[in-house]
Amino acid sequence: MSEDIAIVGIGCLFPKANRLEDYWRNILAATDCISDVPEDHSWSVDEHYAQGTNVPDKTWCTRGGFLDGVPFDPMEWGIQPNHLENIDTSQLLALITAREALRDAGIDPESNDGWDRDRVACILGCTGTQEM
Repeated sequence: MSEDIAIVGIGCLFPKANRLEDYWRNILAATDCISDVPEDHSWSVDEHYAQGTNVPDKTWCTRGGFLDGVPFDPMEWGIQPNHLENIDTSQLLALITAREALRDAGIDPESNDGWDRDRVACILGCTGTQEM
């Protein structure tokens, strides 16, 4: 049995683009979204960088694609704040992205009205080095 699939909504989080509109604007403007490691990032250039490609356990670059701060209210999702340290950041970002994909499709994820939960799914793609 074959069923048709339609992609009707997209949500995304990319460097310099916390919204789909910003993502497309960056593409059309040929915006370079690669930057130096932000000062407040947990990845330390001093600790992980070494000039040259043959240094074990080091990277030879100091730039990358970094997300801007993404506001997250755990209580909005029914998550106790003291549980956040046990949840991988990519899982929290996936919640936000899936919600935005549903909204982009014209679905109110907080409502059960007008959409069949058995016929709607969010497919997530995640890249990068996550917490690194």
